[in-house]
Amino acid sequence: MRIKNIDNILSDLIDLTLIETRDINDFTEGSVIMSIYEAIAMEMEQYYTLTHENIEWGIEQGIYESFGFYRKEARKAYGKIRIDFGTKTKQRLVISKGSAFRSSYSGINQTYETLESYVIPEGVTEAYITVYCTETGSQGNVPRNTINTIVSNISGIKGITNPEDILTGADLEPIEITKERFRHFIETRGRATKNAISYATLSVPDVAGVYVYEETGYIRVYAHDLNGNLPDNLKSEVEGAIMENYRPIGIKLEVFPVVKRPIDLTIDIVLSDVTMKRASFKQEIEMKVKAYLNNMTASDDLILSDIIQLVMNIDDVLIYDVKITNLEDNIIVEDNELIRSGNVKVNFV
Repeated sequence: MRIKNIDNILSDLIDLTLIETRDINDFTEGSVIMSIYEAIAMEMEQYYTLTHENIEWGIEQGIYESFGFYRKEARKAYGKIRIDFGTKTKQRLVISKGSAFRSSYSGINQTYETLESYVIPEGVTEAYITVYCTETGSQGNVPRNTINTIVSNISGIKGITNPEDILTGADLEPIEITKERFRHFIETRGRATKNAISYATLSVPDVAGVYVYEETGYIRVYAHDLNGNLPDNLKSEVEGAIMENYRPIGIKLEVFPVVKRPIDLTIDIVLSDVTMKRASFKQEIEMKVKAYLNNMTASDDLILSDIIQLVMNIDDVLIYDVKITNLEDNIIVEDNELIRSGNVKVNFV
């Protein structure tokens, strides 16, 4: 489809006017008729552009819907929190559905709640429960040891914390990712292949990574969410997605969680300007390195040069040199292992 631009439209308007009438012939810049025609041409160009975009959108959506393929919706963040009682509980305690938890830190205003009731047995000093952010999207993601306050009135609780980062909140899937996922979907139309099983697993909304290991007569699927975990409900969803259309008949297939492998990094950085040795800049670097580690998926190896390049890219003028001092070699993980951030320490030297 050819789209006329403003110059083409303006030229057509002038040609048509000169052919149809002899009364209007002043088309110099700034004349009344030229100003009117320029305004008309601008509106028509916008109309052509919007029509072209709408046609492309309609074709694209028609293809997606014909395959039953849809863009992933935004997801609420969820994760485990630990409740410390100080001493052993003297009786059974119930954390009711809808119990709310928050953070006392400034700037973190999200609320997290339980979607089911939990029964804490007698004689325990701590318990783990799963909470979900009340807001949808990535704003529900928070670092470890952030959620520390219970809104509901429950006696006997000494302390509350989330021992791991909560990373499962996701915004509406970007259209570029949707297109890439659709290409992967088309490639897996031959069901029961390794790629098809991988696609089926990743089609479950909360799954962030997967590794498929196959041997004669047996297939193992390792999957995880953005927290690096595989809760029972998510495991059931993965099994359902695979078994419905993608499982090879007569071959045993099982779904397993990955083994999380926390990695500590100590990074020495030489700055070209010593006046920039600020705590805020150091914290920014640490957060970006942690985010990189926490976005790795199952079976991804840690290449030290990638970390060095990541840090250099933060400011390639100010950061003169980077060295990782606590590791000498790249970390090669097993197929069922997942790298996650441990303690990341940045030193300005």
